[in-house]
Amino acid sequence: MRPIELLHVEDCAGDVLMVRHALAGQRIPVSIHVAVDGKQAVDMLAGRHFDPDLILLDLRLPKLDGLTFLERSRPKVPVVVFTSSDPASFLSAS
Repeated sequence: MRPIELLHVEDCAGDVLMVRHALAGQRIPVSIHVAVDGKQAVDMLAGRHFDPDLILLDLRLPKLDGLTFLERSRPKVPVVVFTSSDPASFLSAS
């Protein structure tokens, strides 16, 4: 069975570890590729080193935030957006 290719765009090591633990015991294998900022994620997709089946995206990222990543990369796969930031503070900072 081919593993699900997941691109996890997250700068918090604890959140990356949490997702790895949550997906480790699944029946369907998941191959997790991590980008620690939005620029790295754009570069990974542009380089075509792998084709993700799903993108798990944090909105608050260094170098390139999550919304700018979406605008620049225009992914053709589902994107699940998570953030641990207060939504009001994120919207007022945009």
